[in-house]
Amino acid sequence: MNEALIKFNELNEDQFRYGGIKYSSSNEKEATDCLFDVYGFKWLIGTVHKYIYRTKNLARERDLLKIACYQFIIWLKRGYHLNQLGSEIPINTTVKVKTESFSKFSEYISNYYTLNENYLQSYLDEGEALSRISEILENMADFNWLDITEETLLEIYCLSFIYWNNKYYKTNTAGNDTDTFNEKKGFKEN
Repeated sequence: MNEALIKFNELNEDQFRYGGIKYSSSNEKEATDCLFDVYGFKWLIGTVHKYIYRTKNLARERDLLKIACYQFIIWLKRGYHLNQLGSEIPINTTVKVKTESFSKFSEYISNYYTLNENYLQSYLDEGEALSRISEILENMADFNWLDITEETLLEIYCLSFIYWNNKYYKTNTAGNDTDTFNEKKGFKEN
């Protein structure tokens, strides 16, 4: 697997592990699952789109990582870790479920990236990558739950990676602004 993609995946794993601390609710659900139950999947899509604007305005690594991490969460909620067709019923995404499924997701990402590298590389420009993600998210706003394809989620994740790779990894600044574990503030991974 691509060294930069391995690092990007590691940073995203930190995102969901730390999110499990920030947004815990119960052993069965995290806050994302509770909000999903109340507001539906479009809440998640809108949240991801918010991070596009924050990335454009602030150019912070943490927002780009959140865009990618939410693709993993939606991939899980859609049930693609269970079978190729996903699940009609949304799956709860506890840290346990995320941890058990992230290696499978990482494999799928690596394969998708390898098969679509030329297409993805056509979005090397940061603005073009973010515009393409915005376009996909706007289309998703008209989707039904079952319309969300695995390929769509993998594309957004990989486009986020393309942007991150050029802006942070290649400039040796990756991992400096992640909004994850900060022991100085008393946060520690369990």
